[in-house]
Amino acid sequence: MSEDLIISAIISEIDKNGEILQKDIAKNLEISNARCSKLLIKLEKEGLITRERVRMNKSRGYGYLVKLVKKSVFRPLLSENGRFAVCIGCIVDCNPPNCASLNKWIKNLPDS
Repeated sequence: MSEDLIISAIISEIDKNGEILQKDIAKNLEISNARCSKLLIKLEKEGLITRERVRMNKSRGYGYLVKLVKKSVFRPLLSENGRFAVCIGCIVDCNPPNCASLNKWIKNLPDS
């Protein structure tokens, strides 16, 4: 599965749950903990999610609670029949405000 598809699935998983432990994302998407961690760090650096270190319990140590960063401004630019130009040809069924590819595209738009 491509990285973009996994990232979209990760964002959908977080959106569906509101907040979720990093280990549960890896388990639910059947990806390794290491790959999940690397992708979440990437999303955190892009400002799409937050990861909060939380105490699991005395015997299991720490984990990360993952949440989406809610954007207050969502600019639907360059649309075609209600779909965004960046979405044309995309095969991922996602929620556009939480799509990693779309958010990356919007982030890179020049300020008008």
